[in-house]
Amino acid sequence: MLFNTLTLSLCSALVVNASPLGARDDDTNLALARAYPSFDELPLDPEGGYKNAWGLWKPELAGLGALNHLTRERTLAAKEEIRQGWAVPLNLPLNTPDPPLEPTRKRFNHTIIPQETFIDDEIWINTQSSSHFDSLRHFPYQGSNQTWYDGVKREDIVGENATDVNGIQEFAKKGLAARGVLLDYRAWATEQGIEYSAFTTHRISLDDLKAVAEAQKVAFKPGDVLVLRTGFNEDYLKANVTEREALPTAGAFVGIDQTEEMLRWVWENKFATIVSDTFAVEAWPAREQPEGWTLHQVFLAGWGTLLGEFWDLEGLSEACRKSGHWSFFVTAEPLYIPGGVASPPNAIAIL
Repeated sequence: MLFNTLTLSLCSALVVNASPLGARDDDTNLALARAYPSFDELPLDPEGGYKNAWGLWKPELAGLGALNHLTRERTLAAKEEIRQGWAVPLNLPLNTPDPPLEPTRKRFNHTIIPQETFIDDEIWINTQSSSHFDSLRHFPYQGSNQTWYDGVKREDIVGENATDVNGIQEFAKKGLAARGVLLDYRAWATEQGIEYSAFTTHRISLDDLKAVAEAQKVAFKPGDVLVLRTGFNEDYLKANVTEREALPTAGAFVGIDQTEEMLRWVWENKFATIVSDTFAVEAWPAREQPEGWTLHQVFLAGWGTLLGEFWDLEGLSEACRKSGHWSFFVTAEPLYIPGGVASPPNAIAIL
């Protein structure tokens, strides 16, 4: 009897561990290295940046950051968001915006390579210049002692002793299959008579986001992908060539406001990731804070919350409006680039 019990236990363990590549525990608590703290208990590392959560996740899962909120159970539940069978791609062309909105980034280049019996092609992209996900090695806490997520230093990313730490490959191994929620700020603002250009530092407040969620009758769940439409692509498509060429030097863009109440709201909602159609998710240039932080610093370097930028949300906005539902199933699979700083998202919403 003892032998049979041991055999059954061993077989059960083998079945549990025979999970596909990239699969993670069902329960977020199994990924935690410590109890999930309240916002007021941050920072976890007193030597780290503002409100950091370094050391929250077990070391073998730390490279996923906030994606650890997305469990298999939550992915299974997300399938209930598929009601119409509509698939809506969320990716801009790789050459859009053109020119890239950060002046140091090169333009997309595509070359056809004809051979005698076949044709190849090659592309050159800056992974930040069109629709993309930032990895956790993109943006550090600023200052004389720059630090990336979980205390990673510049020499861990650049130089002869560099490793793949915090690279996009961790996301690529897991993939994204989740419940997405669109907050269509542009549509709501239009209904409220609020006029603005996406090419100005128009700050979207937390009260604005809550008002949009209330108008759309949506509620959030842990592990959700927060999707914010600011109207950036709508305005970009209306701009002429001269206006588009001027955007990189103008350097002002719509986005969410940099306030501590915004940080608290994001932390308490346990989003797996945050994506938008605009330049930096947050309004740019960033609002100056006494502690010197920006949302990029806290989200990426502090919490490991990956950011999606320049996503094409125009079709999604129309589909959500037609369906009457603002939540959906969303998938994404970044390029498997060991040590990658960013990647096109290859994202699709399914309604």
